[in-house]
Amino acid sequence: MEKGTDSKVRATVIFPRDLYLEAKRLSGGKLSAWVASLVAKAVEEEKRKALLEALPEEIKAQLLEKARGNEREAANLALRYISSALAEEEEEEAAQEAIAFSLKQEKRGKERSSG
Repeated sequence: MEKGTDSKVRATVIFPRDLYLEAKRLSGGKLSAWVASLVAKAVEEEKRKALLEALPEEIKAQLLEKARGNEREAANLALRYISSALAEEEEEEAAQEAIAFSLKQEKRGKERSSG
């Protein structure tokens, strides 16, 4: 691999001739961009699989059951649940901060009225 100037790298891939010709035809002549897109999708898929594999077996089994055995869908469910939990946590933190601010303002108001 050779580092380019725009933080891209160049890789040489060797195809059997028939596969090369078919890939070039399917890519509309933009084989490099097409291959990069396919590789990016494959990397994301592998990351999803790794996430699913990293989960405790009990949770993984529940996700797979909900996804009817489809590992990709189970990984997507895990990501969705994690994102939802994070958003919920952020909302809870914001609510706690608002309550604390409100109590602080109420306390200041009482101090002013009694002072």
